[in-house]
Amino acid sequence: MIRRFISHIKEQLNNQSCTYTLHENTNYVHSMYVDIDNDINLGRVTLWDDNSCVMEILSIETGSCLFSERYEFTSFDEMIEEFHHFYSILSQANK
Repeated sequence: MIRRFISHIKEQLNNQSCTYTLHENTNYVHSMYVDIDNDINLGRVTLWDDNSCVMEILSIETGSCLFSERYEFTSFDEMIEEFHHFYSILSQANK
């Protein structure tokens, strides 16, 4: 699921008004995180190979947490749905 999510992130964010950096770890536990920066907020999505995930959004200006949720997924589609919800909050906070 992690590699599939990485492909999805690249496809979804390449033409958006944000920058992102992907990090994949395969040493001990397969995991990844992506940092998404839209100049006003910083979002991070961390995904582990047990299909659990944490999604967070911080205000760059104030350092305050705007969003923080932990999820456990049963399917890729469920994870993508939560990611799109997360990204819509990140984008709305930019306006």
